[in-house]
Amino acid sequence: MKPILLFKAAIVALLFAACSSEENVANSPDSRKIPTKANSQLGELQRKANLNLTQKFSFNAKEKAVKFETKKGVVISLNPQELRLNGQPVTGTVNVEFIEIFSVGNMVTANKTTMAYAPGSSREPAERRLNALVSGGEFFINMTNEQGVKLDDGTPITLTVPVKLTENPDNPRDPGSEGMLGWVSTGEDTNGDGAPDLEGDVTWEPPREGEVVVPVVDEKYIFEILSFGWCNIDKLRQVPGPTTTLSIKVPAAYNIGNSKCYLAYQAISNSLAPMDEFDYSTNSFKEHYGQVPIGLNCYAILVSEQNGQWAYAVKPAVVAANGVITINQSDISFTTEASLIAALDALP
Repeated sequence: MKPILLFKAAIVALLFAACSSEENVANSPDSRKIPTKANSQLGELQRKANLNLTQKFSFNAKEKAVKFETKKGVVISLNPQELRLNGQPVTGTVNVEFIEIFSVGNMVTANKTTMAYAPGSSREPAERRLNALVSGGEFFINMTNEQGVKLDDGTPITLTVPVKLTENPDNPRDPGSEGMLGWVSTGEDTNGDGAPDLEGDVTWEPPREGEVVVPVVDEKYIFEILSFGWCNIDKLRQVPGPTTTLSIKVPAAYNIGNSKCYLAYQAISNSLAPMDEFDYSTNSFKEHYGQVPIGLNCYAILVSEQNGQWAYAVKPAVVAANGVITINQSDISFTTEASLIAALDALP
């Protein structure tokens, strides 16, 4: 069955004083409250990162078969004569937008994490698994006609994705290609229609038809989709042993109104968890579901914006029971998008 696609750097000792009053968040007993204009400057950086990742192709709908190879070597193939708009065959030029994300650097800058709902879960917030997935690639695809109107879902599209893009055969801790599934994106505010949430992130779940194994042929994933939006080749990461909650304490000028915080695995470059709750009493981002494995070698990653640049910090740590990772002001650096991606992707 085919899945239906529902999609570091100088260290400074300056206080982060450029946060505008509209970004600041008044202390609130509701630590989950996210203000309407939360992350507006940071959000703009992350929107630009998504635009910078967007590749564009075009073809004539009268062609019998088309194939495109992306910058990373993914091959997109389909039969244009199967495309429909309002149920009718498409004519003329078809325009394609495509995004491919394989590593922590792009996951952070584009705010596309690997948080997921466990298969069979109720999609309640408590069912989200922040450390659930290791990715074989996150993808966005959209097609429109010459007038910019989105085409109908339903045309089979095949993504042929090199396994080597997300695996390191010399590192036994990296995940294998076996057991990868097709996942689709949900939007917390969009009733699961494949759109990102208000902050641009996605939460992944198996297709509503059930789990779909993505086969590997000649060291390539063969991922078939039937509609436009975000999708993901992923599998659940099995971590034995006890788990715990975790807090990441950040400098006073940073909070959920102007920053984001993530947790990444050491030695695994294709998994990223968002820290989605903030405690104003301790100025800490929190994993409050108790799902972080004790003993996990990880990186706490803080990102924000200042004067149009990325402000960020990376703090390596080993997770302890009810642990707290502290990011200090001296840990904060400023850099460009490209340099931030390179620094995060170079983490051991």
